[in-house]
Amino acid sequence: MKHRRLSTRSAATAIGAAALAAHAVFGVAPAQASVQDDQFFTIVKDLGIPTNSAEEAGTVGRGVCDAVEKGKIEPARTVRGIISQLMNKAGIDKHQAAHLVWGAVKVYCPQYSALVGR
Repeated sequence: MKHRRLSTRSAATAIGAAALAAHAVFGVAPAQASVQDDQFFTIVKDLGIPTNSAEEAGTVGRGVCDAVEKGKIEPARTVRGIISQLMNKAGIDKHQAAHLVWGAVKVYCPQYSALVGR
């Protein structure tokens, strides 16, 4: 699977923008890095999405789970909305956004795996 790489300039702030978006949209505040944050940070890096820290990545991951929790009555619509927001706010492509959602659910809220299709 091929996915586009972000330019160096826009890449430097992509996950930061997603973290800020998670805070604004999902109401998630940054926290100290945990083992889960480190696991998710690895997923984010493997997707080629730049981030400054595990804490920053964790904010996004927890925000994804909060959004899935709030939208579990209509999971398909919710997941599409999360992917769209990540694409628009963080400037990442659909492949990266979908895998970011799947990774967040795997690490932070595996009880919702069936809702996101993985």
